[in-house]
Amino acid sequence: MFYRDWPDAKTGAPIPWATTKGDLTYVRQWTKKAVVAAELAADLSFTSFRHGGLTELGDSELTDSEIRAISRQQSSKVLPRYIKRTEKQTIKGTKKRRATRTKEGRLSE
Repeated sequence: MFYRDWPDAKTGAPIPWATTKGDLTYVRQWTKKAVVAAELAADLSFTSFRHGGLTELGDSELTDSEIRAISRQQSSKVLPRYIKRTEKQTIKGTKKRRATRTKEGRLSE
């Protein structure tokens, strides 16, 4: 995810690169130039990195609150739009479920 090089004056935390009105035109243009310079797939965009970054947070087993703190999302309701379901998440979830089922001597798998 792209963040400013300096922390927000009010919160002390890094924030996404947007104008005061929330416009991301500048960062979209900068992202496209970086994609071209790095010779990455031409269809990559700022949104691609946002979705990828949030999916990575989901794979890291962070709570919704932790993800919102990092991504600056106001509501958990938007997270499913950005955090794509991955095989890694499915495997971790299955392992946790099995561990819970077998923890108390119920050994059915």
